Amino acid sequence: RTVMIDSDSHELEVTAATVPVTGVSLDQHALTLNIGQTGALVATVSPVSADDTTVTWTSSNPNITVTGTGLSVQVSGSAAGTGTITVTTNDGGLTDTCAVIINTVVVPVDSVSLNKNTMELHVGGSDTLTYSILPANATDDTVTWATSDASVATVLGGVVSAVATGSATITVTTNDGGKTATCAVTVTPTGGNDPTFPSDKNDVASKTGINAGDLVETGGKVYLSGNAASAIAKTLLGSSAATGAIEPVFEITVNPDGSVARISFSVKGNELLASYADDINLVGMVSGNSGQLFDYANSLADVGDMKFTLLKNGVVYTGEIDPNDTYEIVFGIKDGGLFDMDDTADGEVIGSVFFASDGKKKSGGGGGCSAGYELLALALLATPLISRKRK
Repeated sequence: RTVMIDSDSHELEVTAATVPVTGVSLDQHALTLNIGQTGALVATVSPVSADDTTVTWTSSNPNITVTGTGLSVQVSGSAAGTGTITVTTNDGGLTDTCAVIINTVVVPVDSVSLNKNTMELHVGGSDTLTYSILPANATDDTVTWATSDASVATVLGGVVSAVATGSATITVTTNDGGKTATCAVTVTPTGGNDPTFPSDKNDVASKTGINAGDLVETGGKVYLSGNAASAIAKTLLGSSAATGAIEPVFEITVNPDGSVARISFSVKGNELLASYADDINLVGMVSGNSGQLFDYANSLADVGDMKFTLLKNGVVYTGEIDPNDTYEIVFGIKDGGLFDMDDTADGEVIGSVFFASDGKKKSGGGGGCSAGYELLALALLATPLISRKRK
């Protein structure tokens, strides 16, 4: 308000004219950015002499933001997508818009490599392959795993599991670009630390509680006597029970943490006293003068404490047993478990096993010691697996 006095001393009030906003425009109406990039928008309010040239900025997409005040702001996006930036005049509510596209920066894969080019496993064992992609900031770092022979070795998420003896190639392939790397896997029969065979039956008796009179020394090894095995078999399977191969008492060193020793040995079909794998009665000696039956497992992966499976040529076998063929029995005994005859989780498994039948199954085997069947090897399982005893 301006007050003026004229020549006649009259007061005159003069009010300045208001200049309203008539429009607003942006310098860009389309803006494309990559994630991490920033763009600028400038708003021009008309007329420049307008009394109130302030504006407000808004975004239709919360992942696309505007930063700053006044007639100029920065635009950025935190995720791929689209949105609309709107500028609105505070005087008159006039608007203009800019369509924004935020793109993902695509960084292609150049190569992939594995932490191992070769791997050796025993049947039933496993190991893990890890991959590295270059560049490290590649957009798509996903891969696909494959094996050249699933009957020898399988792979799942980089974890390679040995199924049977033989060779296989594990291949990792990038989903972007199809880049590959390989690892040659060799699978050998079930193995690990070699067992030892005590030769003194009195030493075995003192460690296990088995009566020394129920043990025999043959060929520098100690065996459960045929009479003792027969008595245990009849207790478990009935008065008509018969015994097959009796394996020597063995000792195995394991980690003293309740680990499971996985053991394998070869045996002729006629010594199994069974027609099929799940008919086999594998008896494990228990501390003292008694025994219990192992439970049958239909895969190597399931062979844990007190479980066994049957292999032929390194592969789990479920067909009819040929009395003249040679098979491999794989079983597990937990350190300190029921079949560890020293009854202590002390890092040493002491075991003894034999085969039996209820006397009703047709077989060509007989009782007695089987000194010719050599205990082959064992592998340690990191996590104890406990199963119910076979009924």
